[in-house]
Amino acid sequence: MKKKYIFIILLFFSVVGVFSQCKDSKTAKEYKAKSLKVSKENIKEKSAYLQIAKYYEYTCECNNGTNREKKLITLINRIVDVNKSFHLEKYGALVEVVKCKSLKKKLPDSN
Repeated sequence: MKKKYIFIILLFFSVVGVFSQCKDSKTAKEYKAKSLKVSKENIKEKSAYLQIAKYYEYTCECNNGTNREKKLITLINRIVDVNKSFHLEKYGALVEVVKCKSLKKKLPDSN
């Protein structure tokens, strides 16, 4: 059951990750590299590192500005929740996000 859960999470984040603007984030690359060093049998550790890499991609996008603020906040906080409850922050501690920088242009005030 746990392997199915991990697989679903990996699939979800790989599909959603296509839209991320910060794939070249240094920290995200470091965690992706760590995931490659983990043996194929250790799915839990590999999953944790890939999720943490996504976390850093998404927080990078969130900090740089995005048109999908609410969606990113939800995705980031889901990763944080899974990391805390499923991995017990063994592979890295993550912080929840409450606000993302918006790229949407504000209309000038009409006074």
